[in-house]
Amino acid sequence: MEIHQLSLQYQREQDRILMRFNTTSREELRLWLTRLLLKGWWPMLLGEVPAPATGDISQASAATPDQAAPPIQAVPAPTPHADYGQPFRADYVTLPLGEVPLLVTEVSQQRRGDKLAISFLERLDPQAPGRTVDIEFEPGLQQGLRQLLTLTLGQTDWNLPDTPLKPPEPPSALNTPPTASRSGYLH
Repeated sequence: MEIHQLSLQYQREQDRILMRFNTTSREELRLWLTRLLLKGWWPMLLGEVPAPATGDISQASAATPDQAAPPIQAVPAPTPHADYGQPFRADYVTLPLGEVPLLVTEVSQQRRGDKLAISFLERLDPQAPGRTVDIEFEPGLQQGLRQLLTLTLGQTDWNLPDTPLKPPEPPSALNTPPTASRSGYLH
């Protein structure tokens, strides 16, 4: 499977990241990455993929608290530089994992020459084998993955190592003290 495009989008309401891959064979793979998963995997990824040269990461636009953060996307190129302005193509016809994204519960990675092989596993039932996606990342795509995750993690308040701190949010109805007219909470 050869990756054509990669997109990451922080879903504030669910407090997780939607990772989408388009392949050159016109398939789209969808994966959910949770804070708990990234807390363990992020340091492993940082250890395998060196930091990009300064100035290589463009800033993503911030979303308002009531809307989902805009997707951060790239089309891998032969060099470590990616095209962040290219829209993610949503017209891929095959969804081999189905429409519901795989909820990644385990990640393993290993070096295969200059490629980084990553296995994403969803194991929701300890008695069942679970679903797995195996992807090999070329050197340029490894950098793109690290850059996109760095930018996306900067939209969260997870404060993982080597990620930008999330800017303070403007006051909203969710941040104001409860009043008699307020009947519920989001979480």
